[in-house]
Amino acid sequence: MGQKYRSKCNATPEFPEFDEDELLQLEADLGVTLPDEYREFLHEWNGVVFELDEHVEHAVCPVQAFDNHTEHVPEWGVWTADRRASVFDSVACVERLFWLTKPASDINIPTLFNSNELFGFNLWAPPQYLLIGVSVYTIGMLCVSLAGSNRGHIYSWETPIEPPIVGVNCPSVEAFGWIAPDFSELWAAIRCLPDSIFREWSE
Repeated sequence: MGQKYRSKCNATPEFPEFDEDELLQLEADLGVTLPDEYREFLHEWNGVVFELDEHVEHAVCPVQAFDNHTEHVPEWGVWTADRRASVFDSVACVERLFWLTKPASDINIPTLFNSNELFGFNLWAPPQYLLIGVSVYTIGMLCVSLAGSNRGHIYSWETPIEPPIVGVNCPSVEAFGWIAPDFSELWAAIRCLPDSIFREWSE
């Protein structure tokens, strides 16, 4: 285990190590290399589950408006619900970050090879984005930009209720929120939040 992405929020690396060829195959399928920080995380962890009781404690990260990059990793002392408008807009729960190789215990959960098929994300979102994680309630996802001026940036994506209609309501970034400029800052921003405080953000 490397030292850059140290464990937090009871994160467990329950997934098998992958062969480098698998990562190269994913990048070939995507037609682009993964951002360096995210690549490092996969080599260290190959995905993770945050083993928290959602009724007691949550693993969360801050979310701002898609085009608002004023606060990268907020100080915990100012990360309070009554300051959301001036610091950031909300928080996103994180249950798991996807991996390359399926764990033998659960063959039904997605990998990075098919994550963009979840909730029609490959229709809803511009092609430069890759789904990399899911929230506890599976209504919020995490994704990374693989190209353009925002390459490496991490975003949240709220799963839409209506069906995608290509050319009418998608592709679009309307349901996106900005989290961090790269994966290492996402990891630094993730915190354990007691349920009593989390509910303040949910009101």
